[in-house]
Amino acid sequence: MASPSIELVVFDLYDTIVSFPRNGPSPFFLLFDDMRMTPEEAKDAYHIALTENFDDVASFVRKIKPQARTQFPLQDYEKAIAQEVASTTPYPETKAVLEELHDRGLSLGMISNAGTAYKKPFFALGLDQYFDHIIFSCDVGLQKPDVRIYERLLRSAGVAPPQALMIGNRLDRDVDPPRAIGMQAALLDRKNKSSYSPKMETLEGVFAYL
Repeated sequence: MASPSIELVVFDLYDTIVSFPRNGPSPFFLLFDDMRMTPEEAKDAYHIALTENFDDVASFVRKIKPQARTQFPLQDYEKAIAQEVASTTPYPETKAVLEELHDRGLSLGMISNAGTAYKKPFFALGLDQYFDHIIFSCDVGLQKPDVRIYERLLRSAGVAPPQALMIGNRLDRDVDPPRAIGMQAALLDRKNKSSYSPKMETLEGVFAYL
């Protein structure tokens, strides 16, 4: 299971190296419900939210459904997003693990399915200082599980897939797609609910793969 050939360690962001308390649906899906979108419309709209940059909720609404922009106020959605962003914190072990990996001379990458507003905590918390290669879906027009987002990071790093290890909390986004292109991958299962193997319960488990 361990591989001395790993040169690049790639992390997911939310629910992997940072967390925020979310009690209920994403503000985006509350917005879609209020806009009376069908499930298919909501899926398409969320893809746009994650793969394009928007200054605010109003500009996003104008993009997905121009005729709806004046039907109801958008301040509540802006506030809900701002509260999630402000409440984002690193997990207790995050910085120590990133520092240790950096000290070992490994290259670090981060891939996140995140809309524009949700990029802010990564930089505000100073996490960007640890990473050599950073991809937010809203900046590149791609989102996980599309393997092209992984291929893009590998090209940027100049690392072959077998020498890269991906760590994330979703099998369908963070484990299966990178494995499909030859990367190594491990599931982060903080609540130990999955029977999948290999997995880890904290980021400190990454050292077993190096």
